[in-house]
Amino acid sequence: MAFANAVRVTPIRLEKRAAVSVATMVSADGTDGNKFTATSRTLLRVKNTDASPITVTINTNATFKGLTLPDATFSAPATTGDVVWSGFEEHFHQNAAADVHVEFSAVAGVTLAVYEVVD
Repeated sequence: MAFANAVRVTPIRLEKRAAVSVATMVSADGTDGNKFTATSRTLLRVKNTDASPITVTINTNATFKGLTLPDATFSAPATTGDVVWSGFEEHFHQNAAADVHVEFSAVAGVTLAVYEVVD
C-alpha cells in the first residue's frame, strides 16, 4: 500500500462548548489505506460491522538509534466493533505536514472517522 495514494480523511474538530455531530464516517480504503493530519489530540474511530474482526495498522516512519520503530496495531471486533485509538506521536508522521498512514486487514463493513480535540 502506498502512502502517496492513500485516501485523505478530514478530521472533525471537537470544539469546546459546542455540539458536534460524530455520526459521519467514511469507508476504509482497501487499496492504499487512509491518511490524515494528526497531533497528540487526534482520535481515530474505526467501526467494523463485518462478521470477521479486523486489524488496523498505523504505520511508523522513524528510527531510533538505527532501529526502525514498529507499526502500531489494534483490533476492531466483528459485527459490533466500534473502537477509538489515541496516541499519535511524531514517529507516526509520514511527512513534514504530520500526516499519518493507516491500513486495514479488510475493509468490508469498515468505516472510520478522525476527530481533533480543540482547546
